[in-house]
Amino acid sequence: MLSKHSPKGFQMPENSQKEVIDFLSNSKNLPGHKPVEIIRTHGALIFLSGKYAYKIKRNVRYDYLDFSTLQKRHDMLLRELELNAPTAPSIYRDVIAVTRDLAGQLHLEGAGDAVEWVLRMHRFDIADELDKVAARGALDDSLAMDLGKVIAQYHAQNNICSDKRGGDLIRAILDELNAAFATMKHQLDGGEIDHFSTASDSTFRRIVADLNARSGGGHIRRCHGDLHLRNIVLIDGTPTPFDALEFDETLGTSDVLYDLAFLLMDLMHAGLVRAANISFNSYLFHADVRDPCDGDRADSAVQARRPNPYPRGAQIPHGGKQLSCARTRTTRCHRRGFGDRKDRSRNILMPADWPCPRCPAFAQRP
Repeated sequence: MLSKHSPKGFQMPENSQKEVIDFLSNSKNLPGHKPVEIIRTHGALIFLSGKYAYKIKRNVRYDYLDFSTLQKRHDMLLRELELNAPTAPSIYRDVIAVTRDLAGQLHLEGAGDAVEWVLRMHRFDIADELDKVAARGALDDSLAMDLGKVIAQYHAQNNICSDKRGGDLIRAILDELNAAFATMKHQLDGGEIDHFSTASDSTFRRIVADLNARSGGGHIRRCHGDLHLRNIVLIDGTPTPFDALEFDETLGTSDVLYDLAFLLMDLMHAGLVRAANISFNSYLFHADVRDPCDGDRADSAVQARRPNPYPRGAQIPHGGKQLSCARTRTTRCHRRGFGDRKDRSRNILMPADWPCPRCPAFAQRP
């Protein structure tokens, strides 16, 4: 997830799009003429009115994205639609134009030249976003099971990127993190930064062959890229990922476990370790490949972590022997041996009262 702080880069003054913003802010110009609510992010403005949401890209250029021309904004909206409509068809509708007629008046889907492009979406209740669901204590065991299954199905239909090497992708992430941390020694403990750099480099060198092998197994895909609770919403009771990262194909391409790790980290940050465990095991149980990770090797693969958006956020959960249990025919439970591990992220593997997916008790879960 991108930083919550203002990103570095070039930003056109908002008045460069003021005419369009004023037009979309006026309910008289939108179908149904319902009151308009505006949501602003670093890269977009979303106008909520009636049953629709109208999204435009802001005229900005940052270190990590460039929406500074009308053509680029059009291309990115089309890419956003392409990425999200197949998995969230009840949300994403189409890309339409704000046009200017010969008299100089603006219209939505009217005659004349396009002056801005708009992604039109169907609205949903913001209370159904999973961060809101979790906050009110409604992310229960059943929903956690469904969440893992849905993400496994989501990844199964993502395009495989056979030309990408898992080791190269993780190495680039670690290099970026190390460069960023090097500028933060006044804000962060220097010893912790050095420890992270040394430990992550050592782990990477030990598992790089496994990361690359996963590429050949079809585990590197064009994933969501920003898979946290706020980007998943309940549609008719089913968890539905939306708002996949569209502006950078490299950032959006990763090992499926790296994509999943962000969601598990967000669950743990919210104090939902049990839900993270259930979602994790459900994901592995429903994954479209026989063995998405190989025991302790996957432990290291997932440990190659996402940047943490929280100052004191939870560590990304590890894999481990439970992974083999979830995806093989054995009925032996692998709880033994985890109790003496100090790393609290091991808690994701097996809460004391939750059976292994291959144990008989799993079918009789509460």
